[in-house]
Amino acid sequence: QKRGLLSQQHATRDRTMIFCSEENCLNELISSLHFIRKVIKIFPFETRIIVCAPKRAEKKVLDLFVQGLQASGLSFVEESTSLFPKGEKIKAPRIEVRGVDAYGVEWPLSSVQLENETCAGLTMISCSLFGSLERVLALAIERENN
Repeated sequence: QKRGLLSQQHATRDRTMIFCSEENCLNELISSLHFIRKVIKIFPFETRIIVCAPKRAEKKVLDLFVQGLQASGLSFVEESTSLFPKGEKIKAPRIEVRGVDAYGVEWPLSSVQLENETCAGLTMISCSLFGSLERVLALAIERENN
């Protein structure tokens, strides 16, 4: 089903990789979530924040996500389905920010994922702060023109 500007053949995405020690991981996660909170406040559309995780997800990572979201003052729900990217099964826990269009359909925007134990014993936080720039603009245009 085509959805006008929200249907995309290609997308421009941002991606930030933060390498940190395990001890500093929560602070870096909170910092990333604060930035995402500021970004989503700029735009006029409704958003939902969801913690997505496979059934076999590490409790330590989920607890870290919950601590980070609570410290950032962001409300969230936990779900086992992911819209990011469509059709792909969830392999690792992640935080998704979803924009809601005028029809109530949710579209993936920002995401945060933790990659444990990279080289040299560091943890990598993978963030997409805006997600698809085209989708953000489409949601903003749609909201303003309703």
